[in-house]
Amino acid sequence: MSFASKKHFAGQHIALTVEAPGFTETAFIKVAEGGMIKAATVEEPNAGYNLRERHTGVREVEPLSLEFGMAGSKWALTLMEQIVDSQLHNKFSGQIIHADTNFEGQYTYQFLNALVTEFSLPKLDAKSKEYAFLKMKVQPEAIDFNIAKSPKLPPANSSRQKHWMSSAFRLTIGKEDVDASSIEALSVKVGAKAYQTGGFMLPQYTPTGKLEMPKLSFTVPMGGCAALVRWFREAVCKENTAEDAAGYEKDAMIEFLDSTRSKVLYTVDLMRCGPETFSLIKGDDATTRAMKFDCYVTSMKLTPSGEGLI
Repeated sequence: MSFASKKHFAGQHIALTVEAPGFTETAFIKVAEGGMIKAATVEEPNAGYNLRERHTGVREVEPLSLEFGMAGSKWALTLMEQIVDSQLHNKFSGQIIHADTNFEGQYTYQFLNALVTEFSLPKLDAKSKEYAFLKMKVQPEAIDFNIAKSPKLPPANSSRQKHWMSSAFRLTIGKEDVDASSIEALSVKVGAKAYQTGGFMLPQYTPTGKLEMPKLSFTVPMGGCAALVRWFREAVCKENTAEDAAGYEKDAMIEFLDSTRSKVLYTVDLMRCGPETFSLIKGDDATTRAMKFDCYVTSMKLTPSGEGLI
């Protein structure tokens, strides 16, 4: 085959199909990395020879990292809500197809019995022009892959994704709206433990039940910081008695808005948030100043509200 007749893969021509309990969805996928089998090499000394013998030992599947649009991610948001709200961990399977420049499938990767080990809601920034993308890290128990032609990828429908802008959001702390200019990504880590059984080469994974809550980090122009600074000063700087220390915790709410700012698409409730630190930073340009606040989060609740756009 001549060089000119070869078709090259296109990095962004990827399709993700997920088979989770109750539904099969294809997400608006942007990145799919990792998820391959890794074999540990074992060295054995040989007394009658100067070189060591080598052979493959324990094998394991590396974590699979995914990034996809909030539109078309109902399956992922449902899994996240079950983990956070109900402590319910469901394994799921799926496949990823990589296509060439003509959208013809060339490489197929399948994963089985995957557990969610980490997910990150998108960073929000009022200056951003980017769509909102969800990041997820999963741990498969088994994989398979093959280079072979498959049917053409269907054209992606991006109309719903256009409603999910990372610049459209609203932050509320306590009962007051906060004029935040940005909110850092909220990442939740889910504990999972591998265990080997004699009848299988690859380990199996079980959830440990541990959830590592994210930090609430957000930036506010100095002109809108008065109430927040008073809250931090009362909670962090002053000496308090044990009776009133818990009273400084507040509930927060982050709302993902559509592109018109008139409809709430998704709500994240952060319960019992407490102030940790704040710092002075540059604002939108060198002539303005802003404050960045960091708070701990005790628990959270995820609530979809933009049906038809998820």
